[in-house]
Amino acid sequence: MVSRKSIRDALFEAEKVYADLWPIIATLRGDGELENLSALPKFQVNLFDALATLEELYRSLKQEEKQRVARRMQVSPRWFIARMRKLKVYRQHVVDMIDIGRALGDAFAWWFYENDREKLAEHTRKQRQKLLPPGIGRAGERAVVENLRMFGEKMMLYHGITDSLRVGDFSLIDLRARRCVGLVEAKTSPPADGRIGVSLNIVAEQPLELPEAGPSSSANEERPTEPAENASEQTIDPLFMTRLRRQIEEMKVTLRDPQQVDDIDLLKSVGLRAFNHFATIDQAMREMTPGRAGLASTDEGHLFAAVPMTGVHRFDPARSMSEGTINRIFAGLADELMAVMLPDRADNALHMYTLNDCVRGFGAHRLPLQYWPLDTEHVRRIVLGEVMLVAAYNPAHFHRRLEAMGFALELDLEKRLTAARKVIADRELRLEAFSYFYSDLATGTLSLANIQYMFEQMSETIDTRGGNQRVDIRPVMHRFKPASLGS
Repeated sequence: MVSRKSIRDALFEAEKVYADLWPIIATLRGDGELENLSALPKFQVNLFDALATLEELYRSLKQEEKQRVARRMQVSPRWFIARMRKLKVYRQHVVDMIDIGRALGDAFAWWFYENDREKLAEHTRKQRQKLLPPGIGRAGERAVVENLRMFGEKMMLYHGITDSLRVGDFSLIDLRARRCVGLVEAKTSPPADGRIGVSLNIVAEQPLELPEAGPSSSANEERPTEPAENASEQTIDPLFMTRLRRQIEEMKVTLRDPQQVDDIDLLKSVGLRAFNHFATIDQAMREMTPGRAGLASTDEGHLFAAVPMTGVHRFDPARSMSEGTINRIFAGLADELMAVMLPDRADNALHMYTLNDCVRGFGAHRLPLQYWPLDTEHVRRIVLGEVMLVAAYNPAHFHRRLEAMGFALELDLEKRLTAARKVIADRELRLEAFSYFYSDLATGTLSLANIQYMFEQMSETIDTRGGNQRVDIRPVMHRFKPASLGS
């Protein structure tokens, strides 16, 4: 039976590992000491081991839940219900800590993919893998992580410690260019003579020089449609080969040159400086005191709340931001919330967002919170779950700006914007699908001035082309002066 003590011990042990890994992320942000990078080779294996330990605990909790359900007639209903509730809370604590670990893995991986956004987009289109593979598969992947850190001059970046890398098991990273130049699918064979065999199925942009196998793994480059060299000695499962070929095709698609994609008609590409509200978020973090939320607002409809998560409470399932949790955070803040309302509008509303969710599973074209230009200590506290950061946003400010630009708005019964229309040279421009902009505005990563500029550029471009058109706006956020290793 899983005990409360075993849960606490596992969580605090994971915390220690994460704290040791954070200085590397701080350095990749451009704020840490380069000496921290001496621990770079061990980052992946240390995070792998921490996640594997937590996932074993998670599986133990799931197993006990199944056993309790199967034997529920042998115990009192009251005891059964109490135990099941406790197991659910334990499991959520463990999941929260796994999520924090993968947020560190995402921050680590994003630095290497910063110049490869289109490949990152291909990854994020696939379904996320919530856990490391069990059993022999996990042992094989760990052997590669520990023993094959470099593939020739390319670094092996392991996907299992992230939420966002989902095609293949490893990326081959060109460290000079900080680009993905290959993808690797690892397949593990059953142990023989005390050793496991690992075959690496590789799709790369250029031919690779094969490294020597590590002490506890074997590496064989395979042709995309052929089994490993020793396959003739084994019986190959047809389903295995079908799955492998599908995975290899997915890797090929991910590695394709974005210039070869012919289903996108690029109308215009413009660059602008993002005016954002990161300084206001920093202010909310500074206003926070033990046991009391820090608050800061903007004149564009934001109220940011930084809530300290003390002790074991920081692992509370409330971190997932249930409606009740949001209500508790903003209880007693009537005056502050009224300050973001517009007195002359009938479409005032409050949209609630948890910015902690911005640290994992991030969009390929957005800037992950781990790299926002906030105070590094503030970022650390958010990423490691010590602070819950919440934004309350009034979209009426956005609606008013659109009306000032000449758009007529269509709102649903809940006052959500469904469409905005504007006549340009006897043709109608119709904007839809505003959830993307709501999210960027609410989290403070873009300002109303940025949105207005993008819409104005789109209007001017459409005016010169004629005919009916469907246009997507894709903001891609970049850092100024991205950090680089040793330069």
